[in-house]
Amino acid sequence: MTTAMNGRPASRDLKRLLEQAQRDYQDNLNNLTDAATDEIETAIARGDLDLKELVNEYARDASQLANDYYDQLRTLWAEQSSEPMPEFLHGKLVDPERVLWQVEHGFNNTDYAGLTYKQVMEGRARSGVTIDDL
Repeated sequence: MTTAMNGRPASRDLKRLLEQAQRDYQDNLNNLTDAATDEIETAIARGDLDLKELVNEYARDASQLANDYYDQLRTLWAEQSSEPMPEFLHGKLVDPERVLWQVEHGFNNTDYAGLTYKQVMEGRARSGVTIDDL
């Protein structure tokens, strides 16, 4: 059961709005993924060799979508609660390489499974793979 910040059960309207926000966020991510896939495939077909900036652009967009979704959820809960929400300011967007790592689940399902993000970013992967290989 979903509860409001004041401990009372949240209204059905809030539950519906939260679920709709989640569906919208997931739809936006799926649309972003589809757009990124199409643009990357087009760039590869054209022979563009430097895809890193294109991937970083979409990773930044995904990070911004996450921030926007979080803000939307905070607003919905704040409207439901009789208590004010504490101030919250987003830091900078998540590093695009970290987003890429999360989306691709690192090097799992490859010959390099088990590497951590930190190992790869610090150049400590014995295999020599880098984030650019991802």
